[in-house]
Formats: sequence, C-alpha cells, structure tokens
Amino acid sequence: MASPSSPFIAMVNDLIVAFNERDIAAFDAQARVAMDQELKKIFDAIDESIIKPLNLISCLGALRGIACEIASTESMLRIDTMLQGFLSAGIPQATAERDREFRACANGILTAWNAQNDTEAKSLLHDWTEMCGTEPVVSHAQEDCFAPLIQTAKALEMADVVSELDALQADVAAQKALLTTSQELMPAVNFLAIDYPHIVTIETFMKCNAKCHFCPYPEMEQTSDRANVRMSEELFAKIIDDLTDIPSKIPLQMNLSRVNEPFLDHRIFDFMDMIEEKLPQAHLFMPSNASTLNAKNLSKLTQYTSFKKLMVSLNHHEKEGYEATMGLSYERTIANLDTLHALRESGEAQFGVVLTTVMELGETWESFAAWCKERYPRFLCDRYPPTNWFGMTENESGPILTQPSSCKDWYQVHILADGTEAQCCFDAEGKFGHGNVADMHILDLYNKDWQRQLRRTGAIRQSDMSPGFCQACDYV
Repeated sequence: MASPSSPFIAMVNDLIVAFNERDIAAFDAQARVAMDQELKKIFDAIDESIIKPLNLISCLGALRGIACEIASTESMLRIDTMLQGFLSAGIPQATAERDREFRACANGILTAWNAQNDTEAKSLLHDWTEMCGTEPVVSHAQEDCFAPLIQTAKALEMADVVSELDALQADVAAQKALLTTSQELMPAVNFLAIDYPHIVTIETFMKCNAKCHFCPYPEMEQTSDRANVRMSEELFAKIIDDLTDIPSKIPLQMNLSRVNEPFLDHRIFDFMDMIEEKLPQAHLFMPSNASTLNAKNLSKLTQYTSFKKLMVSLNHHEKEGYEATMGLSYERTIANLDTLHALRESGEAQFGVVLTTVMELGETWESFAAWCKERYPRFLCDRYPPTNWFGMTENESGPILTQPSSCKDWYQVHILADGTEAQCCFDAEGKFGHGNVADMHILDLYNKDWQRQLRRTGAIRQSDMSPGFCQACDYV
C-alpha cells in the first residue's frame, strides 16, 4: 500500500503542481520535452505491488491529461497501454455460486450465534474472514453481511476478527469504487491507441496569400484542382456532427487549416462558434501568417475560450528577408503582431502565441530567436526544419529517420477542403488518404485497419507494418 509520502505519489503530485503553474497554451518545444522527461521518470518509478489500484488509476488518469496537453504521443500511448491492461483485467466480481457460498457461511454464523453455539460461530467467523481475504472480489453478499457479522464478532468479544472484518469491509468498498472507476474510464482508455483521434485538422478554404518557397502552396495554386476550393457549410457541419460521437470526456485538439491561411475564410468565426457549441471538450489551435489578423479580427479571436494557441508563420524578422520569403507586407504583419502582443500583456488575449520559422539551425535561427525574445517577450518562438513534402517542393530532403519512432499523424485525422482525407501533415493533395468524409464517417477514416493496427501495437515507422511513404518520410 502506498502512503501519501511514497516516491511515486510524491512525483505525481510534484508534476501536477508544476504543470498547473505553467501557461500550457504557450509551451514551447523545450518545455514540452522537459515535462515529457519528467513523465518518463514517473513511469519508471511505478511499482504496482505497493500502490493501491485506485490510487494507480487516478494517477495515470492525471498523467494522461498532462501528456495530452503537451502533445506527447509516446507518453499517451504508454499510459493508455498501462490503463488498458489494468482495466481489461478488471476487478473480479463474485459469481452467483460464490455469492451463495458467502451468504451460506454468513447465515451459518448467525444461526450458530442465535443457538448460543459460540464455538461454531467463532469457527465460521474465521472461515468467513479467510474466504474474503483469499479471494478479493466484489460481492453483494459480502456487502450485505458485513454489518451483522461485525456485530456478532463484537458480541463474541473477538477483537481481532472485528478489526479484520472492518479492514475487509473497507477493502470491498474500495474494490467496488475501483470497479465503478474502471467502468467509467474504459470508454476513454486508448482514446489515442484505439478509437479516437487526438487532433483533427480541417482545411475550410484552400487559399493562401503568402508565397513561401518552402511550402507546396505556390505551385498548387497554379496546378491543383483544389486551388480556391471552399468546403461547404453543410460538409463542415457533417464533420462536426461526426465528431460529436467522441465521448465528451476525451480531449480533442482541432486546427482549421492545412496548406492554407485560415483567416482568409470569412466564415472562420462561424465555424469556431459551431465547434464551441457542439464540441465543448475541443481545444482550437491554428497557424497563421497574421497578415489578416487586424485589430478587429484579433478582438474576435480573444472571445473564444476554446482557442488555446496561435502559431504565427513569421519566417524572418527583417523586412527584406521577410518580404522575399513571404511575399507579404512586413509593416502590416508587424503592426498586427504589435497589437496582439499588447493584448497578451493586458491579459485580454489568453491564448498562447508562438512565432515560427522554417529554417535550419545556425546563426539565422539564433538571430531570429533573439529578436523574438527582445521585441515580443510575451510570445514564444519555435523552428521547424525544411521538408520536401514528398517531392512537392525543391527543399533538399532531410535525413530519413533511422532511430525507432512512431508518428504522431497516426493519431490524427486531416480533411481537405473537398472532403478528401490526407494521410498526414505533408500529404498536401491527399494522395495517401483513404476516402472522403462526405461519404464516410470521420471516425471510420481514422480507424482504417492498418493504421489502427499501428496504434494498437505501438509500431514504428521503420517496421514492415507501416506504409512505404511513412518509411520514406524526411520529417524527423
């Protein structure tokens, strides 16, 4: 039995305190990695032999929430696997025959006591306690009989048996509570590994006003059949209705963009309204180049409690480099960022803001990060390495992943403006998807057999189970 001061419980409590003290919406990559390392230390400290099952389940449930918020797919999968194994084993309930044995023994005790056969009553009381102690099950007969048997033991002045019966009664109550907790948790367990997506991205309007050379959009604007396609309001509503089949206790993150600028869609706030109304558990995050986020739009954005993070694709902090990279007005974007920073400082904007760039490590990145920290101390900054988008851009291909790793996209669903499923972040045209959400339930797209098997087994990208395009991905 673990005491409140046990190392495991103490570690969990310390991590929860640290987690609650941080602005999770503004977590940068370094903070997420640090907290994930703390999670892994806690996993290594688990000793199921000394921790009450109810305590263990409660702790794992809390840790799963933290892992979800910091988007640690590996930790969420590990927690879900532990919970599934523990809860699948379940807390045994007594069979009808075993219930009759408990009740018959209890009746024998009471009969002997009423007949003033103290020796028989005492012997049967010892049999009862031994029966209960050797088979920890949830039994209605036990619950019904504890009170009269404790009274009998007291009358027989069997203090040791009274003490043992009290402990057994408390243990059965705890087992019953654990059974209830198990039944409540089971639908939520493996929300990543089995049934439900962690992240859903929806491209509502295939349009962007930037010209970033590292993105496939400029070429797609000229050649793609999807260029300027708007998702119909009816299809968007259908997707949201599909997602209401996800149990409300299960966390969900949503992003209303793909290779597009989400705030070019004048319906974006109507869509966000629908999400807040129908998916109260959903947390929204979105990338944007911020060129359209004027004071009016920013004021609207601050009204959404579900909106947790804005990732601003800035890509360069100097005017010449910015306009050469983005093809947008530097002054307009900086003016919008100044307004947004003031909203963060005043507390009106509660969501986190991360200024992002696509570039290699080096002096340019260091200069960008230093500028961000000095000019916008209320924002974070982050860097993404270039990728060739499965050959759709002229970026040099990065290193193909050689270390064992799964992929976060196996736990996500990506829907393009025409309803086509894209398999992952870099499947810009939906070449590797498996259907259209107009014809299929979105959870059926998520639960295709091969991807479900990858999640169930915790497979890695390099395994024979994963498709060829996963094995060839250059995004590490």
